[in-house]
Amino acid sequence: MVDTVYVPWDAEEYYAECVKARTEHREKNKHKFPLPSFGSYGCPLTVVDVRGRIVLWYLPGLLSIRQQVSLKKSCHHSESESPNSRLCGMEP
Repeated sequence: MVDTVYVPWDAEEYYAECVKARTEHREKNKHKFPLPSFGSYGCPLTVVDVRGRIVLWYLPGLLSIRQQVSLKKSCHHSESESPNSRLCGMEP
């Protein structure tokens, strides 16, 4: 069974106002999108926005430690080649 956690905002609005927006507008818009407190989960969960869209799947144990380290190294390498890349990182 997968638990569901709801965030009190629209994911598309969040993207437009806090990710895609110019840097000076991001700080101003953050108050509209409070970070939810999920607590501690050891089982899979789905995070859903106010429109019912899945924002995140949390699947603990899906990747081994070795796979996680490999992915982290790959992301670090990609970011150093292209500092403007958002491939592996998320901006608030």
